Amino acid sequence: MVVNCSGPWVNKVISSFQTSSPSYTPIRLSKAVVLLTRQIVSGIGLCFSGTRNYYDRAAIVAKGHRYFIITPWRERSLVGTYEIPFAGDPDNLQVTEEEINDFLSQINEAFPAAQLRRQDVYFAYVGLLPDSGTSINVQSLKHFKVLDHEKHLGTPGLISVVGVKFTTARDVAETTVDLLVRKLGRKVAPCQTASTPVHGGLITDVNKVIEEAERSCPSDLSTSSLWHLVQTYGSQYQDILTYCRNDQRLAEPLAPGVSVIKAEVIHGIRSEMAQTLSDIIFRRTELGTSGYPGDLCLDNCARILATELQWTESRIEREKEAVRAEYRRVSCLPQADHVSCVSW
Repeated sequence: MVVNCSGPWVNKVISSFQTSSPSYTPIRLSKAVVLLTRQIVSGIGLCFSGTRNYYDRAAIVAKGHRYFIITPWRERSLVGTYEIPFAGDPDNLQVTEEEINDFLSQINEAFPAAQLRRQDVYFAYVGLLPDSGTSINVQSLKHFKVLDHEKHLGTPGLISVVGVKFTTARDVAETTVDLLVRKLGRKVAPCQTASTPVHGGLITDVNKVIEEAERSCPSDLSTSSLWHLVQTYGSQYQDILTYCRNDQRLAEPLAPGVSVIKAEVIHGIRSEMAQTLSDIIFRRTELGTSGYPGDLCLDNCARILATELQWTESRIEREKEAVRAEYRRVSCLPQADHVSCVSW
């Protein structure tokens, strides 16, 4: 059995399995953009209606408008979600200046108090979502689908999963595995994931965790760094502190003004299988979440990786260039260093 969990590349994977199967209607995709801006509100989130007409076929009560949300996050605001039809290659996904400016116009029209300008945008997240609408009207898929291609394409052994969200991913996984088990004629123990804490989630009292962390904190680790570790790693924050106790230099931030400490890079390599600088910047730490982290931070990260993985100087330069190339590839505004965007 093969489970196709390739996200926006789902159609490419399915087409590679097709031979003399019945015609398959590709899953339509829409582009979704969330902007990271200067802080608009703090302490609360805002939800408000847009001003442009929009028909949601799945809504129980049709309001006639799309809703936008502003969420406070790391002393800034996440503003979303801007959605438009997408018909291109997922490999070439990017955000254009026209799209960002159109989105800002919609937000300012709907919520004039925001008064967002182009220079207020620090970062843009862009992703592709399964769409059940038309070529001109976006209608995001509300519920996940588990497609058995033995029925749809006459291709036994292939299952595709689309429409997965963070909030429903566990249930999707259980549903998919249950289908696989039935098709394979196997008997397995009942699923336990509904009652199993996620990694780092063994917390019943947040205040007690913070108090314990402050008591066990190495003296050379700042309070802000400690809070960052607890918020990032939950009950597993001690894993990072172990590195700091063994080598106090690892308690140092990677660069001035950066919350991520050197121990997190070591942890990403030794415990989370990071193999490239891009792994650390974009996927194991928060370093890449709000734009280019700076040359100093990039070099410090690369040097730690080089020591751990025995890189040569030429490999270090290639790794740094690969990160910069990714920022250039998805750059929202190349002429402004403080703005960039990254794809989900």
